[in-house]
Amino acid sequence: MYQLVAKLPQVSLGRPARHTGLFGPESAGARHIAGHGHHGAEAATMFAAMGKAFRPSGGMARGEDLVHTMAAHRHGDYASLARQIVEHDVLCFDWDASYWLPMFQFDMHDLSVRRDLLPVFWELHHDCDGWALASWFARPHAALHGRVPVDLLDSELAAVLAAAGASRRIETS
Repeated sequence: MYQLVAKLPQVSLGRPARHTGLFGPESAGARHIAGHGHHGAEAATMFAAMGKAFRPSGGMARGEDLVHTMAAHRHGDYASLARQIVEHDVLCFDWDASYWLPMFQFDMHDLSVRRDLLPVFWELHHDCDGWALASWFARPHAALHGRVPVDLLDSELAAVLAAAGASRRIETS
């Protein structure tokens, strides 16, 4: 079965090209998504850990690469992806001057957004920037008996949603 994501480049820790906007030259919503700009050895280690955790579910893609693949297959464009990010329907985080999207949130056959994951995103997005949200999905959690949320999205989504709620309650208390 052909997967659109197969055409996306693999995640590397090499320095990506510099961009001025969300997915290249200034795009709508870029200032609202910019985040903190994580840098340094600790951020590089976490980025590598997220890449490893997300690899079985499609890995991660740079926003610019993903949007080009979506446009080539007529499944979206810059504006539609930026709108989904701003509306918190899609998780995006910045690292080393590029915006990254974990692919677990997309259907691997047509790159549509997995609507079943939206309640988890909405539960967490009030308390987390994109970086923190992405790392939440990549780390083991006590509420999941030490398992990693991204590994349970297809088999135990209700448990992941409950863990997200528990994480939010802990952060706000």
